[in-house]
Amino acid sequence: TPMLDRLLYALPAGDRVDPAISSVFLCVLLLIVPALLIGCSLPLFAGYLSRLHANSAFTRAYASYNVGAALTALLIEFWLIRQFGIQGTVIAIAAVNATIALVLRFGFHHLACQPAAMPAPKELSTLPTSSRQWWHCDRLDLAALVAAGIASAIFQLLMLRLAELLLGPFRETFALVVSLILLGIAIGSLLVHWLRLRLKHALLIALIGLVLLLALLEPGITRYAELYPTLAADYAGSVLLKWGFLALLLGLPAIGFGATLPALLTENRDLARQSGRLLLVASLANCAG
Repeated sequence: TPMLDRLLYALPAGDRVDPAISSVFLCVLLLIVPALLIGCSLPLFAGYLSRLHANSAFTRAYASYNVGAALTALLIEFWLIRQFGIQGTVIAIAAVNATIALVLRFGFHHLACQPAAMPAPKELSTLPTSSRQWWHCDRLDLAALVAAGIASAIFQLLMLRLAELLLGPFRETFALVVSLILLGIAIGSLLVHWLRLRLKHALLIALIGLVLLLALLEPGITRYAELYPTLAADYAGSVLLKWGFLALLLGLPAIGFGATLPALLTENRDLARQSGRLLLVASLANCAG
């Protein structure tokens, strides 16, 4: 960490180079490789899972992935950093990733060479013809996914700003918002699996959630202010109050936006490539948003 600090402040700054641009450039250099590997992980996990379970492999992998990410965000903020500091936390997370890699390498290596299990004929026959094309969705669906990705990113940043305005610009606030967004994605994925939701249903849920957000904002803030003096004396109570308040506001839109990608994704032999392509589109739309 001290070395990174020295490198950050050693970057040239002046009339020609904006310090903000220098900082962003350094962050990109530091994060591009781990970010690339993280982006590869979910399609690969979905592909491996499809070799064990033919049906709903992506929704299971997507839900599990985001539940784990939500719990990790809370664990890092409320325990790891406070116990071991930033450097110790990074080492701990790296050790967990290394352990998972070793387990996959020596315990499940055969899955990489094994053909994926096919979905049940009944489930496959219900897919529209356009869903069996190269992208496994038509252009209108892709356009809807792009629009939903842009809207989702705007919604997430708006909720983060709103949460910081109401609860304070603290790391705790960021962790609570991130955990709820990720849990919303996981729940949306499971709803797609349980209720057979389609993209239009996911977008409708997100729209209803945004309308309810506007309707519940003022009474929610009032109720939060009323309960805060009672629960603020206990730290755990105050954290649960903040988490519940944010869940009331952003829970339903997060579920709707989280269901969009699984609602588009069909099950087939090449799930890793298929999910990777749609995640590429969704991620680029998030960046644009």
